[in-house]
Amino acid sequence: MRGKRGPAPSPITKTVNIDTIAQRLDVSPWTIRTWIRQGKLRCIKIGRRVLVPEQDVEALLRRHSTLTPPTRNGTRERPS
Repeated sequence: MRGKRGPAPSPITKTVNIDTIAQRLDVSPWTIRTWIRQGKLRCIKIGRRVLVPEQDVEALLRRHSTLTPPTRNGTRERPS
């Protein structure tokens, strides 16, 4: 007789570290840590390493994107 099996393991999620996210978004690593504390980003802690699921970074960018379409002269207007 076999023992009970637990729930199926969750799929492996691709993660990125705080420094990589900060470089990609052109912000300080402290900004990323603040977003984690505020609940804007989830994190996974493994020992002293703090990793963020890449899909959460992409979701944050989609939620806070302010990119506007180019104007006739090819430049982008800044949101007011």
